[in-house]
Amino acid sequence: MMQTSFLVFAATLNLAAASAVEPIPVLPWLPENGLTKRQDDYDSTCSVFGIDFQGGGSYFINSNSNDNFTLVSEFEGCMNDTAFIVLVNEQTSDEYECSRLPTVPDDTPQMSTCPILKSQLSSGTWSILTLGNNGDGAPFSYQRDFTLQVGPQQTATTTVYAPYTLMLQATSTVEATSTLLTTSKIPSNSTVSSAATGVATYTPPAVTMSTSEMVTRTFYRWTKTAYTAYMLIVVPTCTVPTRPAYGDPWLRFKPTMLPLPDGVQLQQTLGSQDVDGRPCKGRYCKRSRNSELDEQSTPARLQGHTLQNRDADAPTVTSTTTLPNDLTVTVMTDPTTVTNTELTTDTVYTTLPPQTVYATASSTVTAPAPTSTYADQLYTRAYLTKTMCIVWTDTVTTTPSATATSWSEIRKRFDDDCYIIYYRHIHPLRRYNGPFIASITNFWKLWAVAADRMPNEIERLHAKYGPVVRIGPNDLSFNTPEAVTAIYKSGWPKGPFYKGFVDSGQGALAVGMFTEMDEERHAQRRRIFARGFAMPYIRDMESIIDSRYAILRRQLDNFARSGEVFDLRRYITYCTVDILGELAFGEALGNQRDCDPAKIPPVSEVLWAAILFGQVPWAAIQIKTLLAKLPSANARALLDGRDRMIEMAVRNVTARLRKPDTDRNDMLGMIMSVTEEKTGKPLEMPHIVSEAFSLLVGGTHTTGNTLHALFANLSRNPECLRRFVTELDERLPPLKPDQAAYHIAGLEEKLDFVNACIRENYRKDPVATFNMPRVPPKGAVVDGDYVPGGTQCSVNIHALHHNPTLWGNDYDVYNPDRWYGKQPPHVDFLNMFNAGKRSCVGQNLARTNVLKIATTLLGACEFDFLNTEEPMVMVSHGDSDLRTPIMVKCKLRGEPFAG
Repeated sequence: MMQTSFLVFAATLNLAAASAVEPIPVLPWLPENGLTKRQDDYDSTCSVFGIDFQGGGSYFINSNSNDNFTLVSEFEGCMNDTAFIVLVNEQTSDEYECSRLPTVPDDTPQMSTCPILKSQLSSGTWSILTLGNNGDGAPFSYQRDFTLQVGPQQTATTTVYAPYTLMLQATSTVEATSTLLTTSKIPSNSTVSSAATGVATYTPPAVTMSTSEMVTRTFYRWTKTAYTAYMLIVVPTCTVPTRPAYGDPWLRFKPTMLPLPDGVQLQQTLGSQDVDGRPCKGRYCKRSRNSELDEQSTPARLQGHTLQNRDADAPTVTSTTTLPNDLTVTVMTDPTTVTNTELTTDTVYTTLPPQTVYATASSTVTAPAPTSTYADQLYTRAYLTKTMCIVWTDTVTTTPSATATSWSEIRKRFDDDCYIIYYRHIHPLRRYNGPFIASITNFWKLWAVAADRMPNEIERLHAKYGPVVRIGPNDLSFNTPEAVTAIYKSGWPKGPFYKGFVDSGQGALAVGMFTEMDEERHAQRRRIFARGFAMPYIRDMESIIDSRYAILRRQLDNFARSGEVFDLRRYITYCTVDILGELAFGEALGNQRDCDPAKIPPVSEVLWAAILFGQVPWAAIQIKTLLAKLPSANARALLDGRDRMIEMAVRNVTARLRKPDTDRNDMLGMIMSVTEEKTGKPLEMPHIVSEAFSLLVGGTHTTGNTLHALFANLSRNPECLRRFVTELDERLPPLKPDQAAYHIAGLEEKLDFVNACIRENYRKDPVATFNMPRVPPKGAVVDGDYVPGGTQCSVNIHALHHNPTLWGNDYDVYNPDRWYGKQPPHVDFLNMFNAGKRSCVGQNLARTNVLKIATTLLGACEFDFLNTEEPMVMVSHGDSDLRTPIMVKCKLRGEPFAG
């Protein structure tokens, strides 16, 4: 007999409210992989292991609970004695003596209850101190540190449908005693068996850790036919993966309510030595054997002794499974057959496999489907295997025969859906729209970067969903000026995305000002570098900058004489790279000399790799490993580009350090001259290299591509180009034969339409188009939307500059005149270099180069743009690049350059 049905899983998931509980970082000093039981063969006298709260972990506590805080430990290799337990609040140094624990038998969970309610706990770092005499043997003292996240729970319900087909075959006899409470009421017009009501009660065995969750099941009886049905009851659960017990490190905190055993020393680090002078192997270290613990040191111990033990708190997931009335399922194991001829008096008990129930057919009773209820145990951290045998009581005689049917696929689908259920229906960001895949994984962002579509995709999503879009499980993108103010001017720290700029290559690179995650250290570093990026210092470096413009002028003079067609992009790039090389490394990189595109530093590849890995910083190592194995030159270049630039930075900085007496006024000299605020010492070599490297990466590609887009936009708008040149002629004197470029002093103030053209270029085609996330430590309001603490928030500059609400429906049109009129766009609408204290530190240098090159080239030369009919193709993995060449012929507007 074949029957097709649908299982309906109504899963009720109880999870901590992310909006109410802020994430607390795991303590950094603990080893990454910890030390598990019996991993070390070193002869330890007495060892203690955390079960529910382990060193370095972060755990949820329900603030609505009025139960006492409890903890579970195991002992190994100890004498028969009692251990003292002290709970310490690291924020307040408050101590609570908890109920004492026996140290034997080995590997047995022991629960201690503390004199503080869970509702009285606070989020932060806590410690559990375990001390004892070890039967007058070797006294021990251990400490485990962990963090608590205290807040109320939230509940949400979702339904998953899983179709399946099952086979029902021959009948069998099952006589069993159930763990369930079952009551069947027979209608008056029915045939009544000898027992109108059959009741059997099951009490699960006591366990140390449990949750009090109720699972309701419905069992059915079938009228006897040629077949019988075996119902398989499966408990679909979402649980934390089982982890081994972790050994506690030595005691570091000296308790005030308990004296330390004699000879026990507080440990300052984990890499210490034992009392015999031998290195400790892991966390197993011998203690001295000379003292006892004073049993009468404080009356508080008596209080701890009398406290009632309670279950340990744990953030669990409860699942309720409801089966339809017409369900028939065959068992996964061979059926058990028991035959009994005295149906009215004898009972035969059959114990079935764990979590398996046999529902049998009845030949004498017709009754409604009874409701069976039992308490199921769901372990979130289970270290002992407990077997629960569920049996059913009935007496029937038939002939056995059955076929097993697999439930593995149904179970797997439910388990896999738990992750999706949480992020789609429970996570605090569930109410925000965005791509489905982005709500459950960061790989949507990874795809957008790899496909060179990041800013365009985010612009499309904002056009579809509005000012707030969910672009990752914990990421929100905004496109309003109000969001810029809230996110970037509130002092929020940077998100983990920036780790990609540190981990995107094989070589080491010290954390610099741009990648510094700590706000205080960033502020210190920015203060000591402020002088070097201020306009007075840039004006002092203008002679170095103009020396590279002079080479560009001579190159253009040569093209004017020869009438040769050339790509203007390349020569602008050669110039900007050599300018930054001069300033960051103390000498030009030779690009203007060689005019070879292959020798341009791979800045684009470096940025691409950093932005790519920043989308999934936790998977950077795996991605690098994968790319290294791909038979692709592009993949190899992606990894090698950053390392080649680091080598170049190290080489040039080392050469400069060998000439400490030079009076050259450049950025590298400024970086080498500054001293740390706290120590007064100069920067170390790795930090000098990191800052010089960041200056080259951040200043070359962005400045060059901004100028590429500007000339491309002007060439496709002849009237704008004409007005640009006319304003130069009217407001600036002609360049002198020995003048490489216009001087920056007063240049911006003398020009109007030129500034509008540059500003409109920044708006229409911004270069830095990757999302720069900030993370509010606590909940915050961004443009009227409440954002839970720990959420990554960002404003994509491209999406902001292409918001039709701000710029009108012609937002994708290059129109400098939009900056004129009675109500020009507010300056806050334009976000060229980001905002707040983390704004681009080199923006003065970038604005200087853009303005000087644009005015100098169009003031000295008249360009014939040859490919203006081609569309402007801008691609971006987060750093925009004009792929369309700017093919030109030029002629001089005045005398040739003679400098």
